Amino acid sequence: LTMDATRWARLTDDGVAAPTLFGIADCAHADVFAGTTTAGTVVASGVNLAGRYVVQPTGQTMVYRAESLVYYVANNPDTGEPALRRARAGGNGQYTSEELVGGIESLQFLYGLDSTETIATQTPPVGNITEQRVASSVATATDAAAANQWRRVGQVQVGVLVRSPTPAAAAPIEANRLGVLGVTVVPPTASDGRYRATYELSVALRNRLFGN
Repeated sequence: LTMDATRWARLTDDGVAAPTLFGIADCAHADVFAGTTTAGTVVASGVNLAGRYVVQPTGQTMVYRAESLVYYVANNPDTGEPALRRARAGGNGQYTSEELVGGIESLQFLYGLDSTETIATQTPPVGNITEQRVASSVATATDAAAANQWRRVGQVQVGVLVRSPTPAAAAPIEANRLGVLGVTVVPPTASDGRYRATYELSVALRNRLFGN
């Protein structure tokens, strides 16, 4: 793939000098693929894009640098305090971890599935979310059937359990029983004096809800 030299810089933003994951899309198709870069050219080995994309402006084809990010909860190696962390894939395929928010003890997700069981051009999603599942119940395989299940996802619920960085000045009157998206939180047997709270958020994936 040969790119416009004036737009090459956006593939290497944020210090990614040698990107290895890309996306290509127009008004009708989209593909994500692994590749390499050489002087204004993206080499997509083993990827057949012939016949799907044409040069701008006819097909409005754009090439992007794709990002692979992993969000998870882990203890800070120096302080031992839990935190929300993010691992970002670098140009060498390795992930570099960074701390985002301290005091996060739990991160939970629920995925809402569209009522259309097989997503296709003739049977697009209708935006009617009829059930919610954890990731392992949506699909864990890598075949076409599993990919179709993930295409049904039109909503994501996010829940976090957070705690104060230091013990509270006074002990709570009673132990607070918290829950995150249906997951019951069991407080420490020996009270650590930390104040805890939960937060939940629902996100609509509009491209899936409306069949784009």
